[in-house]
Amino acid sequence: MESPHRPPKLESALALHENGLCVIPLEEPQFGQEKSGKSPAVKRWKPFQSMRPSETDIRRWWSKNPNFNIGVPMGPVSGFVGFDADSEEAVDLIRRCCSETPFQVITHKGRHFYFRDSGIQLTNSVKINGKPIDARFHGSYLVGPGSEHWTGRIYTLLNELTPEMLREVPPFDPSWITIEKRSFAASTVNVEPTENRYRLICRAEKYGERIEPAVEGQGGSNKMMWFVGSMIQKFRLSYEEALPIIQAYNERCIPPFSESEIEHKIQSAIANREKFVRSRIADVLEDKRCQR
Repeated sequence: MESPHRPPKLESALALHENGLCVIPLEEPQFGQEKSGKSPAVKRWKPFQSMRPSETDIRRWWSKNPNFNIGVPMGPVSGFVGFDADSEEAVDLIRRCCSETPFQVITHKGRHFYFRDSGIQLTNSVKINGKPIDARFHGSYLVGPGSEHWTGRIYTLLNELTPEMLREVPPFDPSWITIEKRSFAASTVNVEPTENRYRLICRAEKYGERIEPAVEGQGGSNKMMWFVGSMIQKFRLSYEEALPIIQAYNERCIPPFSESEIEHKIQSAIANREKFVRSRIADVLEDKRCQR
C-alpha cells in the first residue's frame, strides 16, 4: 500500500528514532480490512516498552516488509504520552482542557495529541470522560506518523518533526481526566538496548509464563509478592521493564490484584532490592569460604 507521493515508512520510522522516540513495526495495513495495520509485527514487543531499538533493528524490520506501519511506544522510553481523539468533539475537548501541543498527528477521524511524559502513570484507557478519546501511557503505543490507515488515509504530522518542535511540547497535566492517577519511582530507561538486555527481558517473560497464577485463599498475596520480587530482584529488571510482565501475570491471577496492590508490591520489591543483593553476595562469599 506504499504511496509514491510520500516518504517510505522506513524514512518516517528513522526520523522518529533520530529525534529520540521509540518505534516498533506494526503489521501492514490491508485496504478495506478494518483495524488492520495496528498490531505489532514483532512477536515480542514488550522489551521495547522500556528500551529503544537500534537503527540496525529498525532497518532490519522494514527490510522484511517496507509497508509495515509504525508504532510509537508511550512512556519514558519515548518521553511522551498520547491521546487518540477519534472525533471532532473529542479533538475540541482535548484543545479546551490541555495545553496547546505542536506535536499532533492528523488521523482518519481526528488527531493524536502527544504531551511530554511528566512521570505520572495512568491506566491506559478508552472512552475518557465518555468521549471517543483513548489514553496511551506506558505499556501502550500510538500508530505513528507516516503510517497508513486501512482506508488509505495517511497519518500526517501537523508540524514538521524537529528537535525545536519537540522542545515546545508541554508536559502532560492529568487533572482534567477521570481515570486513576498514580506516581511511580522513575528508573533508568535503557535508551539503546544490548542483545544481553533483550535476552534477559525475554527470559523473564518466559519465566513468568511458566509460573502458576496466584489464587485467593491459597497464599495468593504472598505468591504475587514473590513473583514481583523475582522480576525486580532476581532478574534485576527496572520498573518499566518489569511492569508489563507483572501485569500479564496478574491477568491470570484469581482474582487479579488491583493496580494499587501491584504498585505497592513493586515499590516494596524495589526498596528491598539492595538488601536482597547484599544477602546474595554474602551467601556466595560464605559458600566460597566453606569450600576452602
